[in-house]
This record gives sequence, structure tokens and C-alpha cells, in this order.
Amino acid sequence: MTMHNLLKGFYYLLQGAKMVTKPGIRGVVMIPLIINIILFGLLIWYGAGQFSAFIEWLLPDKAEWLRRFLWPIFALVTLIIIFFAFTLVANIVGAPFNGLLSERVEEHLTGIKSDQSGGWRKMINNFIPILIAELKKLLYIILLMSLYSLIFIIPVINVIAPILWVVFSAWVLALEYVDYPMSAHNISFKELRKRLKERMLLTFGFGFSTLVITTIPLINFLAMPTAVAGATVMWVEEWGEKRSEALAG
Repeated sequence: MTMHNLLKGFYYLLQGAKMVTKPGIRGVVMIPLIINIILFGLLIWYGAGQFSAFIEWLLPDKAEWLRRFLWPIFALVTLIIIFFAFTLVANIVGAPFNGLLSERVEEHLTGIKSDQSGGWRKMINNFIPILIAELKKLLYIILLMSLYSLIFIIPVINVIAPILWVVFSAWVLALEYVDYPMSAHNISFKELRKRLKERMLLTFGFGFSTLVITTIPLINFLAMPTAVAGATVMWVEEWGEKRSEALAG
């Protein structure tokens, strides 16, 4: 049963990957994807230019071998920065679109048009509230991350710190993306955390699968919409029976 729940989390992410290719859903995915690709492309281009100018200023022409040595290091540092920064920036950029994406996926799965559906107009009208909610969620994650970072300096415990950090990262990613379908049904952030804790193995399976694809270059650009869609599939199949209770509350 334990392995079954873990694998179900991976299954829902795969279902999310299928959903983002559906007609009527692709458009919602493509806009934030293009924005993020352009932003990171410009960031890398600007960073490479600045680094090149810095190296030319710092090192004489005779130190060509040192320049060749430093460039791969720059590439590695850039990849690390992208890995840690992409989820943060992509979530802020994509936040207004993710609610609409989740709505479209749920309508596709259930065949029921949301009572709160407003399409693109609703997304535009709710842009500021959605952004504020996303920033509040990120603040919670950053505070939690700061506390978890302390385990790296505690003797004995720091030996297993990398494992605990993976568990923490999986929890945060699941929390981030399952929030979209649940908040659409007026489920509070506190209630969201409670429900995910009740299904920890399923939550970890989904979060860990999402964590894996965020570490793969290029594929990580699709991690966010895939995870939002997968989380919505998981919501419909795992918590759908509680939907009326949530709306009534």
C-alpha cells in the first residue's frame, strides 16, 4: 500500500503531462512558458556578456588558459542559479495563469463548467489578488526553508540533512501546486496543509516526482504547468467527493 501511494503521486504527474497537450489547455500553458523562456534567455545572455567583460578586465590576454577554465565554472554556476531561481520566478510569472489552467483541466475531466469560471477576463481581473496570494505562499515557504536550513549545522542530524531536504522540497512543491485546484474551491491554505498531511505518501510521491523534473534542463520549463495539471487530476480523483463540503463551508 505504501509503494502504491508513492507511485500514484508519480502517476498523477504523468497525467498532468498528458493534460497540458489537450486542445483548449495548450494556450494557457504556452503564454507563461514563452515569457519564462524569454526572461531566462535574456538573463543568461546578459550574465554571459557581463562575465566576459569582467574576465577581460581581470585577466590579461596571456591568461587565456585561465579564461577557458573559468567559463565552465560560470556555466555550472548559471545552471545552479537557474535550478533554484526558476521555480520561484516561474511561479510568480505563471501564478495568474495557473488558476485558469487548473480550471480548464478540471472542466475537461469532469465535464462540468465551474460556477466561478470567468476565463481570461476573470484571470485579468484577479491578477493582483492572485499575485498577492502567491507572494504570501512564497513567504510561508521561505520561512519554512529558513528553519529547515538549520539542520545542516546541527551535529549528527546534518549527516541526514540532504535526505531531509529532499523530503522538505517534495512537501513544498506538492503544497505549491495542489493549492491551485483547492483554492478554486474555497479551501484555505490551512485546510490544504491538513489534507496533504493526511495523505503524506501520496503527497511525497507527487512532490518528489515534480522535484525530479525541475532538475532536468529544458524539461524544467514545463515542470510548472505539468505539476498544476497533475495536481488538478489528483484533486479530482482523490478529493472530489469532498468538493460539495468545501463549497458549502
